[in-house]
Order: sequence, then structure tokens, then C-alpha cells
Amino acid sequence: YVRQEISADDLSFPYIDESGVEYSQSNGVSRPYVSVPNGSVCDVTYEGNDHAGTATVIVTPTEKDHYYYGSASKTFTIRPGVATVKNYAELTAASATFNFNRYEITGDIVVPADGTLYIHPHETLNFAGNALTINGACTNNGEIKSYKPYYNSRTGETTLNEFTLNITVNDGGSFGGEGKLSAQKIKVTANGDFTLQSPESTTFESFNQSKGTFTAKSSFAVQGSSSVSVLTIGSNAGFIVETGSTANLESLSVSGDFNVKGTLYVSEESYFYGNTMRYNNGFIYLGTDTYVANMNFSNCGALFNRGDFVCDDYTAYYTNGYGFDNTNGHVWTYFNFAELTDNITIKKRLSASIVTLEYTEVEYDGTDKKPSFTVDGVAPENLSKNYTVTYAASPKNVGEYTVSISIPKSNGKYTYGGAVSLTYNIKPGICHLTRSSSFNSSLANANYEKVLLEADVDLGNTYGLSSYTYTIPDGATLDTNGYSLTVTNANLYVEGELILSSPTGERKYSLLLLNTSNLRNYNVITNNGVLCFDSPSEHYLTDIHSNVTFINNGSVYGGAGASSYSFKQENVTSGAGNVYVRTPLPEADLDLEYTETSYTGSNLTPIVSYTGSVLTPGAFDVFGKTYSNNRNAGAATVTVKPDLLNETYYGSVTLDFTINRAVKIVTTSLHSSDFTDKNYYEVRLGSSNIILSEDVIVPSDMSFNFSVYYLNYSTGRLLVEDGAVLRAEAIDRSTFMKNVNNAHEIKLLDNVADKISVTFRPIDTTTDKIYLAKYNSRNELYTETFNINNLRIDLNGYSMTGGFEITTNKKNYTNPYFTLDIFNNTQQESVIGNTSSTEYGFVQKYNSEMGERIVVNLNNVTVAGIKIEGHNVGRGIQLNATNCKIQTAGTYALEIPWNDINADSVFNNCSFSATGNNGKIIYIYSGTHYFNNCTYNASALVGSMINYRTSTSGGSHIPSVYINEIKQN
Repeated sequence: YVRQEISADDLSFPYIDESGVEYSQSNGVSRPYVSVPNGSVCDVTYEGNDHAGTATVIVTPTEKDHYYYGSASKTFTIRPGVATVKNYAELTAASATFNFNRYEITGDIVVPADGTLYIHPHETLNFAGNALTINGACTNNGEIKSYKPYYNSRTGETTLNEFTLNITVNDGGSFGGEGKLSAQKIKVTANGDFTLQSPESTTFESFNQSKGTFTAKSSFAVQGSSSVSVLTIGSNAGFIVETGSTANLESLSVSGDFNVKGTLYVSEESYFYGNTMRYNNGFIYLGTDTYVANMNFSNCGALFNRGDFVCDDYTAYYTNGYGFDNTNGHVWTYFNFAELTDNITIKKRLSASIVTLEYTEVEYDGTDKKPSFTVDGVAPENLSKNYTVTYAASPKNVGEYTVSISIPKSNGKYTYGGAVSLTYNIKPGICHLTRSSSFNSSLANANYEKVLLEADVDLGNTYGLSSYTYTIPDGATLDTNGYSLTVTNANLYVEGELILSSPTGERKYSLLLLNTSNLRNYNVITNNGVLCFDSPSEHYLTDIHSNVTFINNGSVYGGAGASSYSFKQENVTSGAGNVYVRTPLPEADLDLEYTETSYTGSNLTPIVSYTGSVLTPGAFDVFGKTYSNNRNAGAATVTVKPDLLNETYYGSVTLDFTINRAVKIVTTSLHSSDFTDKNYYEVRLGSSNIILSEDVIVPSDMSFNFSVYYLNYSTGRLLVEDGAVLRAEAIDRSTFMKNVNNAHEIKLLDNVADKISVTFRPIDTTTDKIYLAKYNSRNELYTETFNINNLRIDLNGYSMTGGFEITTNKKNYTNPYFTLDIFNNTQQESVIGNTSSTEYGFVQKYNSEMGERIVVNLNNVTVAGIKIEGHNVGRGIQLNATNCKIQTAGTYALEIPWNDINADSVFNNCSFSATGNNGKIIYIYSGTHYFNNCTYNASALVGSMINYRTSTSGGSHIPSVYINEIKQN
């Protein structure tokens, strides 16, 4: 291969033009693709490609390239790019690299007091709606914009959405430079120097210079798009329009230095505010509705007025040195311009002579009092749409208040202006009291001359304090005003004046003190009505001061005369009213209709009779009776109280009576809630087929009576606590059997001391009579087979210390086996019977006949001996015991004494013990029996541990005994 040396002419950049590639903020380095002819394989490296400027690419063909050898380089340009920054630190850091000429700003830029923001001539900042705050210095020699591009996917066009550029120059800060402010909407708030020197005119939406100086070295305009915009120059600020510059304004407000060297144009329908203004030979044109506020006007140039020229300062003066052209204009002022005679309105200053308040005196009622006003009889809304009126804060208490009225200077094109202050008085008022919660606060309010009741008020001791006090303070007056005031278990102190007005209505009172209430008079009480003391503690008042006054023009109903605190005639200082000294109502003179009754579900109100001789029978009609706890079973009371205005008695008497528990009749369904109502001692069925769909507990202090009906065990069980009573009357067997049908289960909730007896009877097809004992001294449970699978008794860790007895009646029948399960699923021991007694704990008996086979399953229980007896005609009994202890103080732990019964048993993991005299432990006379993994206690054994009959002597049955294992423990 004949190769040639590679040169710069062999290299090209196919994807960039002469301007180069733009610097990328995200990549940081630029690697434009370089092309080599013939597809040569070369190594490419770059130098100086990590910043804006000129970079170099070096291309070196590989050693085995077919076309070139050597190395060549070529330069390319990296143009400044676009940086996205969100704060001052990021902006200044990016600008210092000179890698960017445009900045997209995503957050507010705050220049710190010790910082400088310098915008180079090649740089453009797009704030996109974010703000610029300057605490230090900002020099703009570039361009500042505020927009965001918007792409319309429907039209495919991209437009620019302009945003307001907010520039704030704080005290100590400054803004300057020769760059552009190109945003369409600019709002400036400056407390520092602001210098405008743009190569083109700048338009502001508003400009507020509060401090510092606004120097316009280039033309500008303040023009709002939707409302009049204002250039405001504060009293501590200056405004300079340099020669050659034009200020085009919609509104100008000047309170500080004002110097126009160029041209000031105030557009039509604009306002013009100012202090001392000197126009140094400039041209000033005032358009229509031009307004000059708070100014001393010295005209040193040409002034033309073609609209309304308003001077709204009655202390201002005007000096016209060069002429005032008022053609087609109008001047509004408090003084006459010397050279003007036409088209001038001399305004009136607001004063007390022309401003009238709605009232100068008003009564206190707790609300703010702000009188309206007129000016020369004209309502203020017809004078100025922007008048201001200032009242004192919360002008509601008694006293003198000031109202200030002013017409702002911005509304100077009116006949009136200025400001005036007027006074008015709030005098003491009358309080109309309707509730106890505001009693103390109303009477303590010195703004009230008097407090009048406007409703019956009860001053109860709702705070639960032992000595809560309501007070009529010194200087205050309370008048009951025909209504009733009640004080209950509290104090009423009269330090001011209490007036008891005559009550409206019959047998009403003006003031009533109940229970432990005290009335203490430290000043004046005037009784023109009815004062009633109804306190069994005989509380009243003691005259603390010698000058205490009690005027009685009405009636006073006091307590027992013997009490030193009782109200007596000597407590009255003047007046011819009545004073009744009464005694407590005697209990001995009252008789109750009955003292004992039964719960009915309604309120019980035994009649109270008066048997005394002091009152006539008719007088008792005004006694009151209050019943308490007179609905539910338990102790109840009736409180008898004389009429408050009874002239003989006061106080009250409480009589006791008892409401006994009753029987609840259930006719639809049985629920647990039927047994939680302690107003009943028994729940009784009132019809058959009562649904039981939940577990129902019969508590120890109640009974459950089937009566002659039955339950329908849907999905529920009947659970019986110790001491509870199950009752059943004599009924036919099929009805009663429905009470225990469908796997009926009884679960013990406590120990049962009495013997449980189960009588098992087969169905007798010849009769439907069954004889069941009602409840006696034993807990008895009778049952029989009637399509019944089993009866379950869960001892639940408790014991049947009275034992369990099942009785079968003889009757041949081919019904399926009936199963009785007695079990204990807990770790606590459950005992059937008394292991210290010689009586058997579990007994199976027979009557005259024997019917179906009974299966008895015992599991995890202790049995105080088992005895099985029956008859050979029937099917007998199958006894299965697992994990049981058969333990007795008698002779036999297991006894099957009859020779003609079908008694079979299986014992698994059971232990046997009989510690009585001549202990035999097990005695079997018939049947088939299995002992698997059992043990016995031989401490009292005499003879064989298992005794059984080996011949048919005395009967046709010979027992069969199978022993897997039974050993001595």
C-alpha cells in the first residue's frame, strides 16, 4: 500500500457549519464528528473542547491504514450556549465561565448586599416570570427579558408568552448599565438608586421610587395595559430626566425632588401629583383630568392646561413666572390663581360648620357606635367616591369618641376636600338579661345604668363550686322587671341595689333561694314583689353594715323562725309587706298509697295523701310531687314539696317505695338481651317454636321457664349459670323434647352443687302424656329420645358436686341410640359427685321398663364412683370413659350389680380408686367390658381388684372382661 501523509485539508466537519457548535451546559465538552476520505481508520483526540472558544481535533491514522499515515489537526469553534440557573450563585458562576450568552432563569434572583451582578454586553437574561431583587449592585450592559415560548400542537406554531419582570432595588442597592430592559411588562420598586441608560426607549408598567434617585438618561414611558399606571417618586427620593430624554407618563406622583431637563409628557385622563416642582424651561403638557396633589407650584417653563388641573392642598401656593395657558381647561383649587378668572373652582375645606354627625349622643348597648355624617346636608357618597372616615377602635363603651373624616387628595376634582375631626358621646344603657351565663358579666359592666330581666333566669351552681357567688356590684342595679330570678346552691351578694318587681302571673315569685343558697345584703334591697326562701339549711342573710336597707312592700316567705339566719320582721327597715315564718313539712303527716309493687315497664306513681291537721285538704293540692327511679326495678322515691308560696310549710319530704322484678314473656325469639334486663327475675316462653339463633346465658340470679312450650334451636345454645333455675310445667313429651332437640348442649358456667337428674323415656305411641317435676330443691333435667342425636354437657372446668343421675324407662323401641356426652375441655379438674363421700357420683337407673340403648361418653372428668343398673329387656347402656379418674370413698369405684342388664363399658387411660371399707374397686355382674392402659390404687383393696360373676346362677348373663393393661399405680 502506497500511502500519503494526512493533512488538515483531508479533514472535514460534515455536521456543523462555519459558526461551529454551541456549548452544552449538560455535556460540558464538544466532540463534533470529523470525516476522513476513503473511510480510513484513525484515532481521534480533542483539545480545548471544554469551554467556549476555539478547539482542536487531532486525527492520527492507524499503523495499518491503507491510505494515510502521520497526523493532522483542524480547529473548530464552540459558540457560547444557553445556561439554566435558579439562583444568584448559579448565575454568577455560569457567567464567570464565559461559556454562555443566554440564561434561562427558573427561580428568583437575589443579589446580596455584598454582591454584584454584572451582565456582559453579549449576555441575555430571560427571567420567565421570576423576580430580580437587588441588595448590592446590578450593572446591565446586556439585555433582560421575561417570556416563555408556547408551542401550539394544533397549529404547529410557537408563540412567546410575555411575563411581568419585577425588579426590586432595596435600600443600599443600585441598578445601572447601558443594556436593554426588553420585557414588555416591567414593574420597578426602588429604595436605592436606579439609572436608566438604554439604547432604546423603555416601557414600565409601574415605577415606585421611595428612596434614592431615579435618573433617566434615556427615554421611557410608564404605561399600563389595563389600568392607569403610576410613576411614584417618594418624599425621600429624587427624579431626574436628563436632557434629550423623554418621560411619557400616564400618572406621576412626586413627593421628593423633581428635575425635568428634557420633556415630560403627562398623557390625557391622567393624574399628576407633586410637591415643590420647578420645570427648568422644559415643555410640560397637562392632558385632561390631570391632578396635582400637595404642591407648591413654581412655573419656570411653559405650562399648558387643556383639561382639569387640580391643586388639592389648601396650604399650597402657585408662582407663575412664564404663563399659564388655561384655554378649554379648568382649575380646581382652594385659592385663586391671580391671573385666572374663568374656569376655576374654589373648593371648600371640611370643617365642623359644614359636617354634621348622625348623632352626638347614643345609649350603650354593647355594640360599636359609628355615626354616619353629611356635608352641607349631602351624604358623603355623593361627595366623593373615595372619601375616608376613621373611627376609634371598638367605639362601644361609655365615653367620648372622635371620628375623623377626610376626602383624599386623589379625589380633588370635587367641591369639598381636606379633613375634620368631630366628637360624640356614648352614655350608660339598659341591659336586658335573658340568661344566667351573662349575669355576673352584665352586672359588672359599668356601661349599664341598670340591668332588667327579660326572662325567667335560674342562677344554678353549674360550676360545682361549694361557694359560687353571683354579685350585684356597688353602683349596679338589678330589676327583676316582672320575671322570676332563682338562685340554686349558690350565693347572691347585693353590694349595689336589688329591686324585686311584682311578678307576672299567679303564685309566682320575684326571687327564690333554693337549697344551700345565701342572700347577703350589703346595701339596698327593695321588695315590691315576692321573695321566697326554700332552704332546708335555713340559710339567709346577716346585716353586715348598719346602713343596710331592706324595704318590704311585697311578701317574704321565710324559713323556720327558730333559726338565727331565718328572715324575720326585724330584718325589714321599712314597708308594710307581709313576712311569713314557716316550718319544714312534717313527714309524719304524709302517707304513701303503697310501698311495694312490681315492675310494669311504665312509670309507677303511688298516690301521696296528707293526713295532718294543720292544712285543709284543699291546700294540699298545691303541693308538688317528683318521682325518681320509678320505672325500673329497685328502690324508688317520691319527693313531696309544698308550693313555694305556702304560708305554713317549706322544704320537702322524700318517701321510699320498692319496685320488684317481674316475669318477662317471650313470644317470638329468645335473645341474650332478654336475660340482661334486671327488671325481670324470670323469662318465660309465651308460645311454641320460639327461635333460638344465638348462645343465650341464663344468669345465676334468674330463671328460665319453658312453661308448656318449646324452643326451636336454630343455631344457638342454652347456657346455664350456677344458681340459675330451669323450669318446665307438665306438658306432652313431643313438645318438651323439642326443647332439647338437634344436639342440645348445656355448658356449665359455675360449679353445680345439686344433683343433675336426667330422665330418659322412649316415645310411647299409645299416649302422649309425660310427667315432669317442676323445680324443687334439685336441679333436674328430663329428656327423652325424639329424633335426637345426643345431649352434650360441657363441664368447662367446673364441677357437678351433687352428682349426675340418668333414669331410663322400660319400653321396647327401635329408635337410634341416644348419646349423652359429659366432657371437660379445660386444664382445671371437673368432678362429678363428691370423692370424699360413699355416694356414687354417676348413676344410671331404670324404672319399670327399659327402652333404647343409651350411650354415655365421659372424657377428662373425675367421677366419684359409677353405678349402672337396668333391665335385660331393653338395649341397656354403653359407657365409654377416656382419661377419667373414678375415685370414691365407698366400696366400689365401678359397680354393675344386676345380672340381667345389657351394660357394656370401655375404659381408656382411666384410673380407679375405692378407699371405703372392704374395698373391691370394680364389681361387674353382667355385660362386656374393656380396660385399656388403666391403673388402680390398692391402698384399701380387700381381695380381688375386679370382681365379676362367673356363672349363670341368678341370671342368664355372664360378664365378659377384656384387659389390655390394668396395673397398680
